[in-house]
Formats: sequence, C-alpha cells, structure tokens
Amino acid sequence: MDCSRCRATILLLCSENRSDGPYPLHRNAAELMSGVKSGCWWCIRVFHHMRRKLTRRKIPITYTLPNRHRFSSGIYSLGNFSRADNLYIPSKIKIAYVVEATSGSIRFDITHYEPVHSLKISERTDSLQSWNYITKRLDNCENNHRHCRRASEWYPSRLVEISSRQTELYFRVISTSESKIVGGYITLSHRWFPDDELKLTEDTLDHYQKEISSDLMPKKFLDAVMVAQKLGIRYLWIDSLCIIQDQQSGRDWHQESSMMGLIYQNGYCNLAAASATHRSEGLFYKRHPSQINCYQFDWPGKQRVYNVRQYDDNNWFRILDREPLYLRGWVCQERQLATRNISFTGDMIYFECAEEKSYEFGDPDTTERLLSNLGQDRRPPLTIKTLSHDNASQYWWKLIEHYSHSNLTFPDDKLTALSGIASIYHETIQSEYLAGLWKTNLPHDLLWVVDLGARPKDYRAPSWSWASIDGPIVNKHWGGTSESLVDIIDAYATSIGSNKFGPIRDARIQLTGWLFPLFSGDDALGNEELHSRGALKQTNAILQQDISERSAAQFDLYEGPRAKQCYVLPIARSPAILFKSEEIHGLLLEAVKSSSSGRVYQRIGHVVFSLERGDDGREGSVLEKMIRKWGARDIPSHKRMSDGRYRVTLV
Repeated sequence: MDCSRCRATILLLCSENRSDGPYPLHRNAAELMSGVKSGCWWCIRVFHHMRRKLTRRKIPITYTLPNRHRFSSGIYSLGNFSRADNLYIPSKIKIAYVVEATSGSIRFDITHYEPVHSLKISERTDSLQSWNYITKRLDNCENNHRHCRRASEWYPSRLVEISSRQTELYFRVISTSESKIVGGYITLSHRWFPDDELKLTEDTLDHYQKEISSDLMPKKFLDAVMVAQKLGIRYLWIDSLCIIQDQQSGRDWHQESSMMGLIYQNGYCNLAAASATHRSEGLFYKRHPSQINCYQFDWPGKQRVYNVRQYDDNNWFRILDREPLYLRGWVCQERQLATRNISFTGDMIYFECAEEKSYEFGDPDTTERLLSNLGQDRRPPLTIKTLSHDNASQYWWKLIEHYSHSNLTFPDDKLTALSGIASIYHETIQSEYLAGLWKTNLPHDLLWVVDLGARPKDYRAPSWSWASIDGPIVNKHWGGTSESLVDIIDAYATSIGSNKFGPIRDARIQLTGWLFPLFSGDDALGNEELHSRGALKQTNAILQQDISERSAAQFDLYEGPRAKQCYVLPIARSPAILFKSEEIHGLLLEAVKSSSSGRVYQRIGHVVFSLERGDDGREGSVLEKMIRKWGARDIPSHKRMSDGRYRVTLV
C-alpha cells in the first residue's frame, strides 16, 4: 500500500498534464520513515538507497528493513515502480536527496522521470523477430570479430548431409574423406534421452550412409535442419549420428572424442537445445511475452534506445547456466569450444562468441556494460580463443569451477569431457598436462578445495587432482604472489589411450618439503578412524591450539578420510600485506605405503594457517611456529633430509 504522499506523486506522474519536475516526494526524513513503517513500496526503496547518507549526516534511523524489502538496484532503476489504482509503471527515475542548510533536515525529490516502454515480443521463438536476432548477430560476428574466424578448412570424419528432392528433405551420414564438402557445417548440443533410438551403430552404419528417414528424426534434429537450411548450410555434426556408439573396442569413440576441440572450433556455429527435457521437444517454443519483462529505455547521456530484461537477480547468463542442457558435463566443453554458440531456451535465444555475449531482447552493444555496472561476474570470464599466458591460469580454474558443478552420465568421462579444451590450452601455455593440472602451475594447482566431495570406487585420477573427486571445486591461488614452500622433483601422468588429455592409468608427483605429523599412533585421534564430523572438529581443535585460532582444515570427502594418521604438507605462503595476515596453505595427507625413495602419500584434505600481527606490529611466521611446535616429531620409516625437510611422493 503506497503512502498518501507517494500515491499523490504517482498520480501526478501518470497524468497527461504533468510538468517537467522536480516532483516532491517527502519533505523530511520523519515523513519517509513513517512511509517505511507503513510498508509503502516507494518509501522502502528510497530508504534503502539513502540509508548510508542518513547515517553519515547523523539523522536518526530507528527502523530496520525486513529481509523481503531488501534491494540492490542503483539510483537509476528499472521496474514496476507504482501500484496506484492497479497501474504498473515501468519507469526510469532519478531521486535527489537535498539536505536543508539551515535545519539539517533532508528532502526527497524526483528530479527525472521517464516511462519505459515494454517491448513487443512474439509468441514463439521461431518467429521472424527471433530469426532476425540470430542473423544479425551471426552477420556481425562474421564481419567484425577477428577472434571468431575459422582457422582452417578442416572437417570431422563424418557429417550428416541435408539434401532435397522437390519438396522433401533427405538425410544421410557421409564420410568426409570420401565426399566433396562444399561450405561449412553446424554442430548440435543436446541431451540424450532413454527413448532416443536414432544413433549410429555398426549395424546401422551402412543403412544410414544411404538414407536416414525423417520419420526417425527427433524434433531437436529437425529443428537444427531448419536452422541450417535458413543459413544455407548443408551439413550437421550430431554426436549420436557421427560417432559409432556400440563399438565394443570403443576405438571410434576414443578417436572422435579426442578431436572434439577441432570439431566445435571449426564449425560455423553450435546450436544448443538448452531447455529440452524430453524427446518431443526441440529448439523452439511457444512463450509468454508478459512474463519476459523486457523494456526499452534511454541510457543516460546516450542518444539511442536500449533494451533491458529485468530479473530478480539481474543476471541473465546465470539463468542460462541453469538450463537443463548446461548442467551436463560434456556441454561445458562444447559451449566453450564453439566458434559461435546459439542457445535456444523456452523464453528466448542467447548468442555467445569470443567477443560478444547477448540475449534476444538485450542490446548487444551494452550487454557487457550492463553486466559490469551491475557487478556481475561472467562465467567463465574469458574464452578459449582469447587465451594468453597472462590469463591462462585464471581461465582454467574458473572453467574447472564451472565444470565441477555439472553432471556426467558416465563418471569415467571426467577428464575426457574436458580434453578438447585441455588440448587447446596446452597449445597456448606449452605445459605438460597432469590429470587436470599443469606442470608449470605446480605447486599452486594442488591447492584446490572441494565442498562435500565424493570419490568413485574405481580409479579415475590421482588423489591430488580435482578429477579424482565429484563435487564443487574452487582454487583461488592463480596469478597470486604466494611463495612456494615445496620443490617439484618430478611429475608425470600416464594416459590409458592415445588421448593424452583423456583417462589416466597412473600419475604421481615427487617433491621435497616440510612434512609434519598432525597426529598418529597414540595421539588424540589414534584410536578412531577419521570418518565422522567430530573428527573434523577435533582436527581443527589441534590446529587452532597449536598454531592459531584462524587455522582451519577441510576434508576432501564428505564422510571424512579413513585413516589413523594425518600429516600436514605446507605448499605455499602468502606474505602479510597491510592489514592482511600471513597465510600458509597446504595439504592434509595420509601415508599409503613406503618405497625406496621415501613414503608414498595420498591427499585427504586442504588446510590453511593464518597468524595475526604481533603487538609490536610485526607479523609472526606461521612456518617457524609449525617447525617449533611439530618439527621435533619424526615420521616412522621416513628419513629426514639435512635441511629438515622430507622427500614426498604423492599418488
């Protein structure tokens, strides 16, 4: 319910005889607070913007906003700013806060008001309006984006050819080495469903090379054909029709999956059936224009009209990330590798390439500006085509963070589903690939953290690799100034097949560093396995008592490790800067066996130590305190080196 003063102002704004302003809203803070307490929608929003300014001027504030009334918009706002007489006014406003020089009281005026017009939106995503958006973005990318140009005339082993005889369409699988290909091809990202019967097998290969009946084609394939025809392209690459799916040896699948980077990079564009959850769904949908909430407005200081879509969280691409297709692990790679990616959702169409991210009713020239102004984080913030040595580590770990939230039908595909990106990344940084980590980025690549992870029963990757764990991964140690506390002696990863970025048979890292037994044998937790939540609490108690109250451990597995020993291996040290304390990040290890070169350990968690500055203003040394507290403890069957460190093998 609007308060009386806001209601009067709104009615004035809605009238045809309104003046140029300003429009008085409230004469003082007390009047505003009265409106807030009564639940006035306008007053609550104005108060939210003014809270800090009121406090700085020592104007009393006695009302706390309930959670449901908290907002994060700026002074320039879009939305339904009035409910007077059931009239919604999408508008752009600017509010001035004027403090009276004599009394110190504050007055609130609306100094600028301009209606925002709702866009006319078609009721289907295969309309002329949607198609115009697609062709404009593709033409702009082709003509103006240097990072999006096709590198070579390369083709996959097989393609689906589209041809027509009179008014009927015909499809067949062709071998590119035996056929003359004219023009480019389009790739398709889609979800597989249990009732998807159309797929290439050893039995159907000969038949499909002659013809594929359109009656067998699911709607998503037929929609992709329609897009290809409109773009004048004769060929599609669809994984289920271009890779033999039932080969017992898996030779064709391994060969083709190792070329995913080339397949998506060299395609003209990728079509993503982002919202489809059933075989009967395709790329296009009937939509409800009234629920999309898109407006036109003049950006301040610019002589042109922009389109903006309004959502509760003001982040359009996060909404796209939550579409069913983008929860699949394989599609993370497909989306990143594609020269141009067009996402078809139930509401609208999105376009992404190396130099642009836009959506159907947003102005592409300002999408990045709007995301920046709203403080949004693009995910991942870089593209594989704009990669350089300077941003490579940042790109990789942002990608892994995003990828780790996705799902795989076959968990063993963890590394394979990312191998296309890994191969291109390798070309940029020229570093050895180690089961999801990079040799030149060691040891900092070891400092990933997982939240509530689970490890598969069968071996997939070494314990020090994020690929050994199912769960959300984060690593904040790229591009920093931290100092390494270990020396890498050797590191390798042996692949199972010919794809060196694919599945791993064996991998290990050998290094020298400080190694401290946290507890073992007859210590506090020596009589119980560390697999309960209580074990983590007791582990942190030891760390905080011995080193500092700001020390914390985190086990990799949700149920905790099943070990009776726990060791701390410090990996990197961040120096104290200004008010930031010195920190040491390390790994929690358990011993698994002994060898001639020393004991062999596997990772069971991550640990961080932090010391506050002393009373004299000097920072304390975390490592010195660790050596002083734990350094005298010898490790059984493990000989210490002359400098007090150990040679450690991680598997």
